[in-house]
Amino acid sequence: SLLATAAVHHHLIRTGRRMKAALVVETGDVHEVHQVACLLGYGIGRRASGFARRLVSPESLDRVAQLAGRHGNWAMVLCRPVPVLAEASVLFAGVVRAPFGRFLLVTTFSNLGISLAYAASGAFSMHVDSLLLAFSGAVALPALAFVATRLATRHVSPQRRRGRREKP
Repeated sequence: SLLATAAVHHHLIRTGRRMKAALVVETGDVHEVHQVACLLGYGIGRRASGFARRLVSPESLDRVAQLAGRHGNWAMVLCRPVPVLAEASVLFAGVVRAPFGRFLLVTTFSNLGISLAYAASGAFSMHVDSLLLAFSGAVALPALAFVATRLATRHVSPQRRRGRREKP
């Protein structure tokens, strides 16, 4: 919808009619699609947990459970804007049987935050009349979330990642 709005905006500027028209874009459906996809991913992860446990090593499942235990809801929040981590986090939430109510609340507010960030980036790029800035924001926001996720998990020692605590 952002690209379509940008195209109409630039066409109206070129034809000299932009000041006579207002653009209103409704994008509430994107949030609902995100939520349906989250629910489907959680359900698939929950129903196929035996199959997933055969595909994924026990160490990987332990790492996911430790990440969720250590960072709680923030693990899901930080994974939501990153494309591959978003889908994996939803599936693994189902596999490790995260509480459904908490999962639903966290993903709903995370999706709202993501939508808000993209909307703000798009509005700013439209304000400065730069489609390149809109594209840069669409790439930069997931990259920033990925870096934040890496920084949040970086301080954990390799022994604690494997579930072993260092003895003092």
